[in-house]
Amino acid sequence: MLADVLAQEYGGLACFVLSATSAFAGVPRTLEEAARSLGCTGWETFCRLTLPTARRALATGLGIAWDRVIGEFGIVRVFAYFPQGIPVKRFVNLQNDGVDAVYAWVRLLLLVTLPFPLWRLSKFANNTRY
Repeated sequence: MLADVLAQEYGGLACFVLSATSAFAGVPRTLEEAARSLGCTGWETFCRLTLPTARRALATGLGIAWDRVIGEFGIVRVFAYFPQGIPVKRFVNLQNDGVDAVYAWVRLLLLVTLPFPLWRLSKFANNTRY
């Protein structure tokens, strides 16, 4: 089980790191310098200015990493000795028991993974300005 989690984190981390790097690079340095000149510490500047400014790009990176981790199949098969994560379990059940055995796992996958993108879409729709 731990090997599954570590393998999936390894697979999704690159997507999040790339997104977070571009998010933090998109924060104007002049804003951070202005906050520092007004007496904010580095931690206060990060928490009150940098993080809220980059939050949408960070949430997007989290969504992309989540999607990659949930759908990842190959990395779990390579790193985990006896993989029984959701994608691998669906594959094994499909091969052994046929299509009917996969439906329970598909329902579980949808129940676990569908709320996050729907929540993000609703937040995006509420914040969109026309």
